[in-house]
Amino acid sequence: MPVFKEKMRVLPQNKIFSKLSDADTAAIDESSEVLSFDSGETVFSFGDQADSLYIVISGGLTVIKPVAYENSREIAKLVANDSLGELSMISGGFQSVTAVCDEPSVLFRFPAAGVGFRSFLERHPETGSRILFALMSDIASRTRRANELIKENSPHIQELRRQVYQDKLTGLFNKTWLDEALPEEFKKTGNAVSLIMMKPDNFKLVNDNAGHDAGDNLLVHIARLIPAVLPRGLQPVRYLGNEFAIIYPEKGKEEALELAEGIREFYNTLDISRYVPNADFHLTVSIGIATAPEHASDAETLIDKAHRLPLEGRSRGGNMILFPEDLGGEAPC
Repeated sequence: MPVFKEKMRVLPQNKIFSKLSDADTAAIDESSEVLSFDSGETVFSFGDQADSLYIVISGGLTVIKPVAYENSREIAKLVANDSLGELSMISGGFQSVTAVCDEPSVLFRFPAAGVGFRSFLERHPETGSRILFALMSDIASRTRRANELIKENSPHIQELRRQVYQDKLTGLFNKTWLDEALPEEFKKTGNAVSLIMMKPDNFKLVNDNAGHDAGDNLLVHIARLIPAVLPRGLQPVRYLGNEFAIIYPEKGKEEALELAEGIREFYNTLDISRYVPNADFHLTVSIGIATAPEHASDAETLIDKAHRLPLEGRSRGGNMILFPEDLGGEAPC
């Protein structure tokens, strides 16, 4: 099918372009392009310039979001007539996701590479204004529908939140919750926040000598008891494997160190005899503390710095509490 006909077939089916005039359509035609991709080919990648809207003419895409310390997560599947990038088209910036073709696919791209919506708007102000109005109307309509469907305290939403943010084994909050909750602390201008991350030095011996079921049961035991040694309102998080984390809002290094010392004593004195056949065996734990704004100016960096420290503590003999500057060559942010 000729390129022009491809465009004319897809535009009337998209809400943003469906009510535009023939003159508008002609302006869009000269500033757009139709692209063909093979199966497995990447349309755009995380971090690429984001300045275009894409509509699937045929084929299908998978949209993938990178996640720190984990494999990337699939967040959407797009098929014919689906679109993505509406907001990127008008706001610019960089892609926050990656789009990959599941099969041979044909896509409509507006504006075409190298054009940019701002440039289109300067050349065709009336058409550009009508596109913006249609886009805002569509977003408003989607928002209204979402608000009608979503009630924050409905059983369905509560169950969805539980599935997203709760660790299945321990019942604690999980890594996803921490990755979303910590940035909120950075929005509280002027307040310090500390992140404490802890990992038993010798947990592998539990799995090796008593089995992985015993190890899982011990994690549940720790999760049930550790809140008793935390200040009221703090939520322990199961971050990765046997690593736990705690966000300590409005507290600096001294307060975080005092809490970490209490956590270390908790691990060292925890009765684990029901999980480990050796009565003389006790857990040791290495703990990392990173504090903002001293060690980081954003949540991702704070997590990265605190997350590295427990393994370093174990390599130095274990049962240690470390700050980023203890690694050597680590300067405050």
